[in-house]
Amino acid sequence: MYPDVAGHFRARFRGKPTAREGRGTIGGNSFTAHYEVSTKPYPTEVGEETVKTPLPSSDYQATLRVGEDNFAAVANLTPKKPSVTFFRGYPARQVTMSATDGETYTMLAFFYSKRRFYWVFAPAGQRFHGVVQSFALLQ
Repeated sequence: MYPDVAGHFRARFRGKPTAREGRGTIGGNSFTAHYEVSTKPYPTEVGEETVKTPLPSSDYQATLRVGEDNFAAVANLTPKKPSVTFFRGYPARQVTMSATDGETYTMLAFFYSKRRFYWVFAPAGQRFHGVVQSFALLQ
């Protein structure tokens, strides 16, 4: 199990993850993202994003959709079959993404609070479910 450097979550990775951080602004709302990335033996990413200004719950699904679209664009993946769902009682979205080489991935993102959301990304199937099952909030 690897905790993220900000101390917000931990998850199981098959390879040792690298900690990354990003900052930016979307729609006038600044954010900080902390995430852990492992590429070996397969791509896995778990992260959290905290926004400065709290979001109303009516914006959660649109915000998660923008996040998954941006993630797919950067990773050169095609989103397919998005679904609105819940993860451990939190509002969430799950989407399957396909790569040009035919590999299929799954991404789950959920809002924990009005200022913070999390995501889990891994190859579809048992590898994805293993990371999701290991995911734990730390604060």
